[in-house]
Amino acid sequence: MALTHINISRTTGGDGGDFRATMPGGHLPLSNNAALNPTFGSSQVAVIGTGSMNMWNLGAAYATTGEYAGGRLVFGLNIPYATMKQNVRNVGTAPALHWPTQGAPSAAVQNGVAQQFNAAYQQELSAAAAGQNGELAGLGDVEVLASWAHRTEQFRTTVGLNLVLPTGNYNSAAAFYVGGGNFYTVRPGVQLVYLPTPKVALAGKVSLGLNSRNQDTHVRSGNWAGLEAAAGYFTPLGPVGVHWVRVQQYHDDVDNPLGTNRLRLNNFGAFFTTKVPMLDAALTLQYMNTANSQYAKSGSFTQLRMSKEF
Repeated sequence: MALTHINISRTTGGDGGDFRATMPGGHLPLSNNAALNPTFGSSQVAVIGTGSMNMWNLGAAYATTGEYAGGRLVFGLNIPYATMKQNVRNVGTAPALHWPTQGAPSAAVQNGVAQQFNAAYQQELSAAAAGQNGELAGLGDVEVLASWAHRTEQFRTTVGLNLVLPTGNYNSAAAFYVGGGNFYTVRPGVQLVYLPTPKVALAGKVSLGLNSRNQDTHVRSGNWAGLEAAAGYFTPLGPVGVHWVRVQQYHDDVDNPLGTNRLRLNNFGAFFTTKVPMLDAALTLQYMNTANSQYAKSGSFTQLRMSKEF
């Protein structure tokens, strides 16, 4: 059982700063005479996205007693449930108006039209963001997994395959939702743990995320690769250590109206694990923070996780 609190402090774009959206240009139909109607170009708007999420995960796994090729087979299930809040603000300046006929209409009329256009532009930005704000709760995307685990005195090797199912609370017409969308993700991965001494452990993991096309929006999120590394030391109270996670898309999004948007995240953190004697269970406290990101929600992640073997 795990409880994760996620605090999103910003939503980043391709340069690592705030995500920016493009507002299209157009013209103002002030009269039937086209020579008196001003035009305006496209403009950039900063999307300031923040929020929080509390996610519960209930996981169960079964390991075979017999060995296959020297290792045990493990089959599991992960069921998430989340409550989340989201707040989005669009910040931008109205583009300048370009009048086709010099000196017409008068400067006073042009200034009055520009003021009204600026006010309408800000109202449009506020209205576009309002639909993306709110709170919701629901089931997340369930994962099923199968893996092969081999262990010796100094090495622990795990080769696994996860399948993420589109079971989450999702609505393609909504601005935000708990589930990822109406598509499947296959996640193969290899993990290796090395114990140079009985009190020191070094670990690394490589995984891939292979996405199918969203059947509702027809968007296909780009496939991604994940790298993880950790180092731990066994203290009298339990293991303590540091952890690094990098996730990066290596394929562009396809048919995404916001662009190709290759996600990239670098997270660093620390963890501590101890034993709960009364329950004969392991309790882990973990904290991570986003160091840098592109096209991603970034912030801090705090997780409390308890596991018990039967």
